[in-house]
Amino acid sequence: MANIIEKYFSKLLGKPGYIDPVVLRDGERVKKVAQAVHVIHAHPENDALNLELKWYEKPAGEPWPELLEPNSFHLNEEEIKKLYDYLSTSYASIGIRESGRYAIIPLDQDIQTIPQKQQAQMAKLIQALLRSKGTETLDELSKGLAEEPDLIQKLRNYAQLQKFKLGLSQLEKMLEMTCSEQEYKDWFKRNLWVFGTEYISHEKIERITIRQNIDLCYTSVDGYQDVIELKLPQAALLREDSSHPGNYYPSDDLSKAIGQCSNYLHEIAEQRSAIERTFDLPFIKPRARIIIGRSNQWERQQNDALRRINSAFNDIDIMTYDHILVRARRMIEYYNKGGK
Repeated sequence: MANIIEKYFSKLLGKPGYIDPVVLRDGERVKKVAQAVHVIHAHPENDALNLELKWYEKPAGEPWPELLEPNSFHLNEEEIKKLYDYLSTSYASIGIRESGRYAIIPLDQDIQTIPQKQQAQMAKLIQALLRSKGTETLDELSKGLAEEPDLIQKLRNYAQLQKFKLGLSQLEKMLEMTCSEQEYKDWFKRNLWVFGTEYISHEKIERITIRQNIDLCYTSVDGYQDVIELKLPQAALLREDSSHPGNYYPSDDLSKAIGQCSNYLHEIAEQRSAIERTFDLPFIKPRARIIIGRSNQWERQQNDALRRINSAFNDIDIMTYDHILVRARRMIEYYNKGGK
């Protein structure tokens, strides 16, 4: 039978390359075997796959004869694909668990057309690889894409985009709830990206001097430090002057935060040498950034008032949580466009 196949493929479809057969059933009377054949052409784009299904039968109790002509039929590549799609869909539709030993991924198929159950299994496979090998898996992936730098950049941008979307979603949900300053502090520690390219790292510093604790400390791209003072989104930010309608001034909450930041900056300037020795960081003329309150319901006059207040300080910058949301959404928009 093998000679017949070889002769057939040699003359009509090119030289075959045999793939190891698999025994589907090895019973007392019936044996079933699947034999795949890679049909190799002079032009690789014409290569094809053929599957032969063979079954042998003999009377019960008798030994298998040395020469036994099998019954058989062939499936061409298109028929193999239809059979695979049929079996995959059938398994997924009735909820049968597929083997966990391997995964079959059709490389020429749009991932959106692959059943969601298989997509989820692919995601679990990637997660398992990352957990077991960590950065080694990413290194191997990068090597595999070495000749496709654009794909590496797209992969990086996509990973960043998912991180940004998750961070934004978390902050939006937190602003709808009642969260503590510590919960917001933890969020800002995880989501340095909301400040764009201003900062490169979060420093694990809380007690900056004997008398002063700070909420957050970030190192800027030029290697110097800024301090962040967090207040709750529920905190009042501006008060309207009743005797001068349309004029706004800092609320008690904002005034206290400004006073705190002024003290931070003064203490850091006074004890800079000791701070540098303790943390091995320069801390030269740090800036303070206050994040407080909401501004999503503001009118133009209130936005103008905050801009005037900010202009009165050289080293203190006041932002609301809605300003953070706007920055986050712009970062996501930027990465959605491919970082262009």
